[in-house]
Amino acid sequence: MSNSGHYEQPRQKRRRIQTTTDSWRSSIPTQRERVLLLGMSYPCIETQLASYASQHSLVHDGKKMQAIKTNNFSKGRDGVGLVVDLVRKKLLNEVDGRDLARVLALEASDRYEAHCVSIQSGSEFDENKFLHANFNKTSFTDQVRAKWLDTTLTAHKKVLYSQIVMDYFWIPKGWAEQHWTEKLFSENLPGFHSLLRPSGSVYFPFKAHCLNRICCNLPKLSALYDISFLRRWELGEIALWRHTQDVDPWVMEEVFRKRIDQEDLYCEIDERELDGSDKVMEVFSWIDEPSE
Repeated sequence: MSNSGHYEQPRQKRRRIQTTTDSWRSSIPTQRERVLLLGMSYPCIETQLASYASQHSLVHDGKKMQAIKTNNFSKGRDGVGLVVDLVRKKLLNEVDGRDLARVLALEASDRYEAHCVSIQSGSEFDENKFLHANFNKTSFTDQVRAKWLDTTLTAHKKVLYSQIVMDYFWIPKGWAEQHWTEKLFSENLPGFHSLLRPSGSVYFPFKAHCLNRICCNLPKLSALYDISFLRRWELGEIALWRHTQDVDPWVMEEVFRKRIDQEDLYCEIDERELDGSDKVMEVFSWIDEPSE
């Protein structure tokens, strides 16, 4: 009580609210377009390094763990540089490093958020960005929806994908036929329609196997999609391809052991690999005509 008769509340000790630097991510919805990348991994750098340190008893090894102390795991171009460093130090294998570099280059645009799907294992993957699943199984779209799409929201509020992209970066002879089954095209590709925004697109590499299977399922697919084939100069509309070009070509070849122009190697059709049906040959002859 003061001399003037004014009552002063006793001061309360200030309490600091416990939080984390990433807590805002769960409360603020992303404004980025979501892109679903099939056949790609999304390693978690922090978990990968911690796992490596634990397995090799390197927690106190200053040289090996320097990456943890001196890098803040930033995304984008700085992130690609960090991935290069990790691959060179053999803390991340070339395949997963290559995938992560391309995904970080994509997300560095601040326009896209990537979700990756693969049945491969090896590195420590980001559980928020990676789904270990077989995209040939008929349950695949339900798995994607359960992991990333909020089914409790009304249709106009759902965050759907603007693009679904099958990776094109490594498709040796016979790979597509062995790993992209009939059910992928007859069951799951129609199901992908429910994962897309109204103006969304699905992209498959320009392979004989894909053309054969799409033509075989043309009645069902044409009822859901406007089907077209991109020319070389139109590839920029594919987010993954466009931002793969942001990775330095020398780095891609010398560090990740692949030329950056893999589409020139793998995205082409040998007419001898077509199934010879009238519909396939009709479509192929139309594609093969020189543009006006």
